[in-house]
Amino acid sequence: MTINQYDVLRCSTICATPTETHITSNVYFAQYLDAGDLDDEDAADDWEAYMTAMWNAVKPGISNQYSVRRFTLYKIGSADVLPTRTLGLLGTGSSDFMPIITAQQVLARTGRRRTVGRKFLFGFGEGAYEKGVVSSGVIGAIQAYADLWIAPFGGGGGTSWQPGVWSYLRGTWHPFTTNSVSVQAIGLSRRRL
Repeated sequence: MTINQYDVLRCSTICATPTETHITSNVYFAQYLDAGDLDDEDAADDWEAYMTAMWNAVKPGISNQYSVRRFTLYKIGSADVLPTRTLGLLGTGSSDFMPIITAQQVLARTGRRRTVGRKFLFGFGEGAYEKGVVSSGVIGAIQAYADLWIAPFGGGGGTSWQPGVWSYLRGTWHPFTTNSVSVQAIGLSRRRL
């Protein structure tokens, strides 16, 4: 499939424990900006480099029992599925991972009010916390992840792709603005009714 200028791709990532007893997912969007067309394998190469760079930034805080397994690309407005790539990026933290209901939330803003990108990063090890609070080193790693998440990316260090938010409701594209990232350590809780 050909990727044309201004096409938006959706990237769905799967993260899991080795036995896949705990599986999480995050979704990313980016718009292709170059005037020349791009084939789906070249697009997957760009996305693989992007995903690898982001996840390598937080890998030291992620437990070695948790990994980013794979991602699949989808072209917005098309029923076709683009390539699925296996990443296998295993965390390098040596401690057990925190309960799956514990996550670090990363927010990125666009120029439109109430249009926000949100990521929940799971799999952080117990060693990433000091007295119940996320350590400053891990906060710095998450900030590096966030900075890479909103930055334009492309083959050979180019800027062919602009990350942002796709609004399914409006059918519109909203790129991230610079200096728009906030990192929050949260714990989610479940209730039974």
